[in-house]
Amino acid sequence: MPEQIQINRRRNWNATREATYQGIGQRDSLKANVTEQGEKLLGGKHIQGKLMSKVVNLLFQELCKVIHVA
Repeated sequence: MPEQIQINRRRNWNATREATYQGIGQRDSLKANVTEQGEKLLGGKHIQGKLMSKVVNLLFQELCKVIHVA
């Protein structure tokens, strides 16, 4: 039988808030990428893909912190 890991059920809202602000900042910087003529360099789906990978990386980092503490 696998060993169960006990975790603290209290949510760290500061980490969640920080991740949200990072995501918003990342989105804004991706949207700001334009050519000299003002054309967007990245389309909506491309930006969405990059934001999804950013969220996955942030979640993985938090998961690693939780596992390391336990």
